[in-house]
Amino acid sequence: MLFCPATFNLAVATRMIEVARALDPAHRAVLMGYEDDFVHLISKAGFEYHPCSPSWLAQERQRAIDFNQGKAIRSPFTRELVAARVAVERRMIRQNRAAAVVIGSNVTSMISARAEGVPLYYPVPFALTGPQVRQVRRFRFVAREGPIAGTADRIEAALPGRN
Repeated sequence: MLFCPATFNLAVATRMIEVARALDPAHRAVLMGYEDDFVHLISKAGFEYHPCSPSWLAQERQRAIDFNQGKAIRSPFTRELVAARVAVERRMIRQNRAAAVVIGSNVTSMISARAEGVPLYYPVPFALTGPQVRQVRRFRFVAREGPIAGTADRIEAALPGRN
């Protein structure tokens, strides 16, 4: 299994470590990444890690986070960056004979896995997934209390894409 976390994101890096730990021992977990912010956690956990390039500068990492969170309209994904990363990832998939690719917000790996014809897994946190939305009575999208706030909160939770 090839894991392609966004290694500049603590939540993604630690999630990939936990998923890799949960693998059946018959599967070999190989992790790769472009930035080195949280690679030490992967190494400390004892997993094989391959540093790859091209990597982003600090401001490009922040732009990626801002873009992902809807705080910016300019994407840091240039045509050249995507082409280079897809080439690296496809080579890693083939070299490691990866039966699947596991990602954590690594957009280019979605392209790479599909291009190589291997299954793609994207383990996401439980928060705001369909099962979590169905079991929670109130999300507190609206901070106030009372019947109007409760109604507004239920409407927000029922919007398309929320469950």
